Amino acid sequence: MVTRAIKPLLPSAADAPAGFNIAAVAALKAVYGGIASDHQQKLAMDWIIKQAAQIGGQSYRAGDSHATAFLEGRRFVGAQILSLIGMDINALKDDT
Repeated sequence: MVTRAIKPLLPSAADAPAGFNIAAVAALKAVYGGIASDHQQKLAMDWIIKQAAQIGGQSYRAGDSHATAFLEGRRFVGAQILSLIGMDINALKDDT
């Protein structure tokens, strides 16, 4: 009987965590703690939208429907955030 080592399944690039740096981590922690400066707030939102949600990138992965679906889920979150940021608050107040 021949045995072979089992290779672990590596996550696709779509499943990989978003890249980060110390400034992004500090900014997100400050936002979560309610003590972020204007710069940290912008940095945190920029990281969420561009890195975590990958808005501005391509989500389609040829031959890998799982990766495409996963990336579309990430992009959906970013799109929702951008949609809320772009809303006219005064118009919302008028609707209530």
